[in-house]
Amino acid sequence: MAFEKKVVEGMRWFAAAKAFSQVFEFIVATIALMNLLDPKDFGRLGMITVISGFVLLFSNLGLMSALVQKEDLEERHLNAAFWTHIILGSFFGALFYFAAPWIAVFYDDPSLETIAQVCCLLFIGEPLGRVQNAWLTKNLEFRKISYSEVITNVLSNSVALVLALLGFGVWALVAKLLLEYFIPALVMWWLSSFRPVFSLDREAIKELLRYGISLTGFSALQYFSRQFDDLLIGKFFGSAQLGYYSRAYSFMMMPVRQISLVIGRVMFPAMAKHQNDHAKIQEIYVDSNAAIAAISFPILAFLFVSTDFLVLVLFGEAWLPMVPIVKVFCVCGALQSIGKTTNWIYQATGETRLMFLYGLAETTLIAAAIGIGVWRGSALHVAECFTIAAILIIVPQMWIPCRLISLDPRRILKAVILPAILSVVAAFGAHQIFRFELGETASLILVTLTFLALYLPLLWGVNPHGLVALRAMFFHKDPKI
Repeated sequence: MAFEKKVVEGMRWFAAAKAFSQVFEFIVATIALMNLLDPKDFGRLGMITVISGFVLLFSNLGLMSALVQKEDLEERHLNAAFWTHIILGSFFGALFYFAAPWIAVFYDDPSLETIAQVCCLLFIGEPLGRVQNAWLTKNLEFRKISYSEVITNVLSNSVALVLALLGFGVWALVAKLLLEYFIPALVMWWLSSFRPVFSLDREAIKELLRYGISLTGFSALQYFSRQFDDLLIGKFFGSAQLGYYSRAYSFMMMPVRQISLVIGRVMFPAMAKHQNDHAKIQEIYVDSNAAIAAISFPILAFLFVSTDFLVLVLFGEAWLPMVPIVKVFCVCGALQSIGKTTNWIYQATGETRLMFLYGLAETTLIAAAIGIGVWRGSALHVAECFTIAAILIIVPQMWIPCRLISLDPRRILKAVILPAILSVVAAFGAHQIFRFELGETASLILVTLTFLALYLPLLWGVNPHGLVALRAMFFHKDPKI
């Protein structure tokens, strides 16, 4: 029971921290910065981060997840992981600095060279708190991790806003990015009791890498499949189109990703604790997806019908080209919010090699779809092809990992189908409000209220399973964890 309470408490703290962070970031980083900065500024930073993010994966080697998953964790593993991260981070940071001129040449944008050289500092800050984070996660200390995330969010976004107001342009976004890596590292050192002692125990590193290498390969494939579109759009269509495309994806995925992250951050260690009890993992996994669907599906349905007014009211006419891209990504987001949770099963059961092999096939299909979208000639076409690929892979994406825990995928379908139907019904009803010419702001407010008035009673009366799952996770009512 103590374990169950700790998981539920962690869920509450993560939910509270993410709710605050999302509201703050939406107001500052999304609304304010998108009104103050040019789409090209977001596009230029996106050109850099699509490459830096990929390189960062190889300075990690999956060791953080390996620390969380390992049952017989010892201090020698923690020390070995810490110094391995530091060495790899320094190496890749230097490599990224000297590669900056070639990055500028690749995109045919000389201004990117200096930005890339400054961004090499990411590789120094990112490894500093990684092991401390893993240690706190392993021990279910989610309250402390939540403190770190709130502090990081407030400080990084506040600094970016001040710099944007002072006219620093893209450098406001660069400063925000750097602080998002350095601040959590400092906070983790303050909150964690682990202090590294120099030790590179080869056996400890080998033990962690047996789990981490395959996970790194899968993460690299996943990253490539998701960021390949940004790379090609930046290369062939320019920074403005990449700005519209990347902000459209972020705008759609911001609430959905955070919902899955809140639940997944807690459920992965919880499932790892029960890695030999398939029945328990099944219960955790099904209820987690029911909760995710009950929250993320209505958000995406609402965004689909109201994006035109939301973008115009919140960001202004300069960002209207992102509207059709957001609508397409809403369909993709619904699939990803459920499909990406299968990673918990692979990691909790230690089947990272199978995870890598599946990721290889999935990445091939998605990369081909993105290539077709680029060939068709616009960022919108890329989004459409990406979404079609997401539809094609959802069945094997769910079926393969479910077999690892003897879970019938129809249980997942049963848990998420009703929230999907109810969200569509509520969205259709709310969309009728737009027939009345009430003005952008008034229409948006009335549509929001109508959607909530339709969805919540329907959820309560027709699909209580999603509500039961939410209550179990956040309020410890009939918990199955």
